[in-house]
Amino acid sequence: MEETLKAYSRADIENVELGYCSEKDVDVSALVKEYSFNFVAHNYFLPVQDEFILNLASPDESLRRQSVDYVKDAINFCEKHDIPRYTFHGGFRVDPDLSLTFPKRSPPDYEACFERFLSSLQSVIDHATSTDVSISIENNVVTTENVVGGDPLLMFCRPDEFSRLFEEVNPSDCGVLLDTGHLNVSSHTFDYDKSKFVQEVADCLDCLHLHTNNGRADQHEAVNPADDIPVSSMSGLTRVVESHHGNARDLKQLLVRLGAKSER
Repeated sequence: MEETLKAYSRADIENVELGYCSEKDVDVSALVKEYSFNFVAHNYFLPVQDEFILNLASPDESLRRQSVDYVKDAINFCEKHDIPRYTFHGGFRVDPDLSLTFPKRSPPDYEACFERFLSSLQSVIDHATSTDVSISIENNVVTTENVVGGDPLLMFCRPDEFSRLFEEVNPSDCGVLLDTGHLNVSSHTFDYDKSKFVQEVADCLDCLHLHTNNGRADQHEAVNPADDIPVSSMSGLTRVVESHHGNARDLKQLLVRLGAKSER
């Protein structure tokens, strides 16, 4: 993580999303204090000694509670370090292993999964609204391999799921992080129009993860500024470039072309 931040600094990148760090002993607090980036934070940015899969809908109650506690700790970290936004994944109907491989079995009843996720989210919202940190939920990516008997093993990959969620949740308390790469794959898997998804979440949308793929796998390839990004004309969104690059200066050039708000 430190080498990456150094490279970003040398490339005159100013805005950084903190994400997963495999180095368990890295002092994230010290790095945030050392570098003067405008930070946002996403999902697993706080290293833990014993890795786990964050799942706010987990059928394993101990894992669900661990996930809720982790999210609250992340929000506390952001509050302490003046990081204005923390984003996290939608829930999974079954728990994958640490390599994010899902068991190929029929998932539990969707209603039970939805209620567990909603309960977790309400607890997170109650905590977040006592701070100055904004939170957002990211749409999941579902490939054909993660659909069993017509049922996806992950949640929040289709537009109706977000519509239902925001019948229960106030958008002012929790927004949507739209991941364009995830949307590209999930829309192919379920054969829906990407613009329909955007329309359903437009009133709650506050963040973007920008990357692309072949529609079958989450490859994190760089977007082309000339591509038809369905929400590229929307202003006021935190936009994060979440693609693979050979070096930080190549990333910087893409950021300039995109006019992106945040980088990763």
